[in-house]
Amino acid sequence: MKKIFLLSLLSVLLLSAFSQSHGSNSEILSKIYFSASMDDDEATQAFERGIWILFYRTVITEVLPDGGIRVTCNGWGLRTCLPHKKNLQRAFSQLSIGVDQIEQILEELIKESNDLVNRGEYRGSISKKIAVSNSQVGGRDYYLLFLMNWNNDPKKPYNGEAEIIISKTTNFGLF
Repeated sequence: MKKIFLLSLLSVLLLSAFSQSHGSNSEILSKIYFSASMDDDEATQAFERGIWILFYRTVITEVLPDGGIRVTCNGWGLRTCLPHKKNLQRAFSQLSIGVDQIEQILEELIKESNDLVNRGEYRGSISKKIAVSNSQVGGRDYYLLFLMNWNNDPKKPYNGEAEIIISKTTNFGLF
């Protein structure tokens, strides 16, 4: 019994030391903040017509002073709640990854969170990690971590907020 306890303690200490020594080589590249809202009549119209609820009338994208992006989506309409491509291009111009790929990842995260909201999970987090080859550094790979936290109103699930933190790291890690 003592051996199991000591082995468990040793493994926790080693894991803690490993996490601390390798956790410092990640860099937050950008944060994207989303807020979406509809009034009850618009949401009812969208549901009655069987139209996907993820479309909004107005989508306003602002670039924040710290390089982040705020996306505000209001009303039911024909636009998706995503940042404009020019803002994504500006935020990620130093990376060896295309804006279309970033936009696709954002769409996947938002769709997955909305699917979870439709199943009754009104808040949570989702992460996605991709490998990127950097030709400027001899083809050395790094990883982009997309971590999305969202919080929707349980009484009006079409109203909610989300934050996507995009980090660059050189180790695969256990995120």
